[in-house]
Amino acid sequence: KNEELGEWSESSTNGRVWNCSRCTLLHEPAIADYLKKYPDAPLAELVRLKEKPKK
Repeated sequence: KNEELGEWSESSTNGRVWNCSRCTLLHEPAIADYLKKYPDAPLAELVRLKEKPKK
């Protein structure tokens, strides 16, 4: 529920629900490759990788 990666939305049946439909973090090749290698990596680690300057 990182608000930089998603948002709260109103559901017609469940009230407020977490919506990450606009998140593209896992579509970045470096992040996807890392997650394949380390499937248990926490979200915070993936976000740090995204913010890391590219060489």
